Amino acid sequence: KFPLSTTTPPKVVPCPPINLVAECTTISTPCSNTFIKYGVPKVLSNINGIFASCAISAIFSISDNESNKILTGELFEINGDEFKIASLDLVRVSIRKVHLKESYDHIKVVIPGKTLNEISKILNGGTDDMITISFSKNHVLFEFNDTLVISRLIEGNFYNIDQMLKNNYETKVKINKKDFYGCIDRATLLLREAEKKPVILNIHDGEMKMEMNTKIGSMDEEVMIEKEGKDLTIAFNPKYIIDVLKVIEDEDVYLYLFNANAPCFIKNNEESYIYLILPVNMN
Repeated sequence: KFPLSTTTPPKVVPCPPINLVAECTTISTPCSNTFIKYGVPKVLSNINGIFASCAISAIFSISDNESNKILTGELFEINGDEFKIASLDLVRVSIRKVHLKESYDHIKVVIPGKTLNEISKILNGGTDDMITISFSKNHVLFEFNDTLVISRLIEGNFYNIDQMLKNNYETKVKINKKDFYGCIDRATLLLREAEKKPVILNIHDGEMKMEMNTKIGSMDEEVMIEKEGKDLTIAFNPKYIIDVLKVIEDEDVYLYLFNANAPCFIKNNEESYIYLILPVNMN
């Protein structure tokens, strides 16, 4: 790996010939002689493979609306030894943070979600995976397991997600993740493919009652919780809650709520992950 210095030669990624083979047919085509020059790259060397799981843990809230290009990618921001990954689709926000073994100069780029999806198919997210990421003005290069993945960066300024985050709340809920996930998952069995019905959470001292009514049937289930603050009734798209619970490994999760119209925050005490979900109209 090239050191970061003004005497560093440009990093060149050659483009080899392409051979396509299908049954008895072989098609060979020379690749263009053009190549990507990285100039003096900013390099994150030997990033532990846990980075992959962090990136994957925010993919689900990447927008698929191509009219707002900046939202179709993930924000990668490095400050010293803190690596922050974030995405949003205007109804939810995902933030993951991990501390690196080394400190780096400030880097802030937006990487296409499609690129990260392809990388997630190759990496298993294990801690033994080592990844090197090189950034230039317009490109990013991932190197791992004898594999190179090159992608253009998305141009533009990412949303200021920090101003979306609140520290005040009126209701705090501690709930077992497995119990919570099971209730929401069972509720989705009542949904037809095109049907959009919210799951209603009735939060009281010691218990949370979950309700859903659809054309197929209804669900009414209670789960034990620890609650601080006011009682609250609030509704969410059940898929959004499931997406978050799938990527959290903690035994218990904490919900921070303000009122029935304000977003719910799901985060741990260290704030190594923060998920924001907007509620929906109960009617």
